[in-house]
Amino acid sequence: MRSFIPILRPLALLLALAPACSRSSAVPQGAPGSANAQAPGAPPPRAAVRGFNSAAPETISPSPGLASERESQRPTVDYPSLVIARDSVGAIVRRAVKPSVRLNGAPARFAYWYAADSVDGWAFHFAVTDSECPDGRVEEALQAAGWVPAQGYAADGDDGTAMGFVTKRFLCVVEGRWDGGDPSDSTYVPRPGCELTVTCVPRLESDVPKW
Repeated sequence: MRSFIPILRPLALLLALAPACSRSSAVPQGAPGSANAQAPGAPPPRAAVRGFNSAAPETISPSPGLASERESQRPTVDYPSLVIARDSVGAIVRRAVKPSVRLNGAPARFAYWYAADSVDGWAFHFAVTDSECPDGRVEEALQAAGWVPAQGYAADGDDGTAMGFVTKRFLCVVEGRWDGGDPSDSTYVPRPGCELTVTCVPRLESDVPKW
């Protein structure tokens, strides 16, 4: 009888431990005793990123530098009608060029660059033959009056240039044309001066670059 005692003691010990093992394996996932429980003082687990979802525009705040830059690029002038905008632009252009320059104004049909549409507006046109093109002075005068550059309306080349300016409701495009010379003829002397057209039209919300 004594020979069976050493064998029975280990069996009794195993039977006593079995219920405890069974209880520990039945703990629900996420309970304090589970493997997914957060240890005291440990940082919270990071959520897995499932995709590259962009934040909504209203949740994005520009840096202070960008905010001040955008603020400075907002138009500081606006006009209640195209007629008033036209008259203001005409006065701005007149002050930017020589008194001897003859400024002609007339209704014009304007085709937007980035929208499949056109609109009736007003265009001022003049020619300069005895000096350099005053397009830079006209552009500076528009900015000084509160218009801001429309970067989508910017083009430059050997024989011309274009630059757009906007207020909240109007678009003004300054276009210069001149003799760009002949790259294949080193003896060619370009004609001095230029022709300048300043067109003022209503601003169209959909007229924006698609890049």
